[in-house]
Amino acid sequence: MEEPQYEMAPHLLGSQDGFRERLADAGLTILADNTGFSIGNATGGRLGVRDGLYLKLRAEHRYGETIVGNVGCFISPTLIADLPVYGSEEVYLTNVLLTQELTDAVSVFAGKMDTLDGDMNTFAHGRGKTQFSNMGFIFNPIVGATVPYSTLGAGFVIHPDDGPMVMVTVLNSTDTTATSGFDTLFNDGMLLSAALRVPTNFLDRPGHQLLGGTWNSRTYTSITEAYIPYPDVAIPTTRGSWCLYWNFDQYLVVDPADDTRGWGPFGRAGIADPNTSPIDAFLSVGVGGTVPGRRRR
Repeated sequence: MEEPQYEMAPHLLGSQDGFRERLADAGLTILADNTGFSIGNATGGRLGVRDGLYLKLRAEHRYGETIVGNVGCFISPTLIADLPVYGSEEVYLTNVLLTQELTDAVSVFAGKMDTLDGDMNTFAHGRGKTQFSNMGFIFNPIVGATVPYSTLGAGFVIHPDDGPMVMVTVLNSTDTTATSGFDTLFNDGMLLSAALRVPTNFLDRPGHQLLGGTWNSRTYTSITEAYIPYPDVAIPTTRGSWCLYWNFDQYLVVDPADDTRGWGPFGRAGIADPNTSPIDAFLSVGVGGTVPGRRRR
């Protein structure tokens, strides 16, 4: 009579020093296994309702104390610690944004959105989490008097793979991070924002030049900042405020095996309406990138 054969390897713990085989020879067979699944979305994050339709949701919560009050600064050294609402530890829904791709290069969007993802820069962006933490190296603080952190709006973006990117947005004029925003939508005017980001190839190295501007038609009665509250400085009632801003990033050294790795200079500059803005001129420059074994900084 042929002896039975046992498949031991597929089962939990395998064969520990032949123990399972010895039990089987004695007439006791123990079979135990586990099946697990790692499941992800292989379609690029689409909603599945309509081709090219995306939903972006972001809820934010901060806790602990910020250092802004201790250092007496106008530009936060740790911006992410001050958002979404300065001094509050509540949970806020800052993004409920629907985006629909019309073509491979044109998309439209509408909903509640935060504005921190604008003013893109390869070396100095990252929302204060993945690159720099200082406000002046995350986005251009010149926009503070005209652009709220989170509010309702709509717009379109033209984004060809290798060409200039254009984004135009119409937003509610005031911040509604703590509310849905529908009750005050356009009650005090609107914000118009436009930006153009052009890829460059100076010195045969990749880079970008970005130029943008904003116009907010709301009524101003004090010097104000949307991201960090400044002392309330009264001004004559003024209708409307504006700003213009620019940034650049330019690789000087690129990893031959990975063109997203390297280092180079970056900078931001801007001007704003001096009658309504706590900062009416701004300039920051620096060097950023990656070094072997480190993430981009």
